Amino acid sequence: MVVSSPLHVGGASAHLLRPWANSSSRPLIVAISGGIGSGKTTFARALAPFAAAYADADQLARDVVMPGTPGLMALVERFGSKILNEDGTLNRQQLAGLIFGDSALRAEVEQIMHPLIAQEARALLSTAPAEGMAVYDVPLIRNAEEAAPFDVVIMVGAPLEEKLTRLVSRGLSPDDAQQRIAAQIDDATRREYASVWVDNTGTQSDLEGLAEVVVKTWLLPTVM
Repeated sequence: MVVSSPLHVGGASAHLLRPWANSSSRPLIVAISGGIGSGKTTFARALAPFAAAYADADQLARDVVMPGTPGLMALVERFGSKILNEDGTLNRQQLAGLIFGDSALRAEVEQIMHPLIAQEARALLSTAPAEGMAVYDVPLIRNAEEAAPFDVVIMVGAPLEEKLTRLVSRGLSPDDAQQRIAAQIDDATRREYASVWVDNTGTQSDLEGLAEVVVKTWLLPTVM
């Protein structure tokens, strides 16, 4: 059973909310999640060197809609060829524009893509040996059902001002950044399903250093 006080590296900190029991008979399945601009992907990538298996939901979301895949064919059947580029690849900006602000259309896209992404993720994570750790960088854990497949759910959060700054630095307008953040579940809801809460209020180096400390203290305490 994992028991510990909060961990700190610079301005970043990790807080244990729900302890778990490590098992020697199967790999530890860890999900890293958080809102847009929170730093979850930075944290997940910092865990990758310690993981026996690693899956990135954003990359899988691109893979399952490559030309010729059932995912892309299903999207074209629903939305038409207007969502395609001239070379037959998915025009993500066009699709995003069609579904943004329309929860029903967004749900239809999720119903097409999420099972395909989950199938690919399971295949990748299942390659981890019993003594290892499998890490899944996944943006959406919104309820207990989505959290259930994982032994540990690490949620990464950051102050609104910092998330806005990060999104604007990626090319979004302040209004677009605000709308994208507002469209997601809030941090209070994320905490309900978190085993560990990470406050990303420091530098990128702080967050990466904290990830290593979390591995060696909580996730794989035998790692030196």
